[in-house]
Amino acid sequence: MTTGALRDHDGTLLDPWGRPLISPEQLYRLDLRYFLSEAMASAPERVWTPAELVAEVESAGFRFLSRPGKVVSDHLRAEVNRGRVERISRGRYRAGTIPGTTRRRMQYAIRHRREALAEHRKRGAAQGSQTWSW
Repeated sequence: MTTGALRDHDGTLLDPWGRPLISPEQLYRLDLRYFLSEAMASAPERVWTPAELVAEVESAGFRFLSRPGKVVSDHLRAEVNRGRVERISRGRYRAGTIPGTTRRRMQYAIRHRREALAEHRKRGAAQGSQTWSW
């Protein structure tokens, strides 16, 4: 069951924690960390490189605010510190341990961002524009 994208009283799209989205197409901060951890947890035995994770994010339809490889590496380092991702060697990572409650929270946030992206694209297609405007 989908819940739909969260909106403010004036129609502004919100993230799952009630903060305005910069753009539904851009993953950043906590949502990006959640997306990366969840993608890796979906294939627990696979060893990932930052480039493969960049491709995973982009294939889901999301974009980065700045240099994709650097952003992914920085976010992976934060997840390694939390134990959700294990560093195998330089540039090689695999899924760590994610508690069930945390994983459900990650899945909720990712589902919300996918719904916001789908709504944004549907509205953009209806208006004939692919740009984000407030």
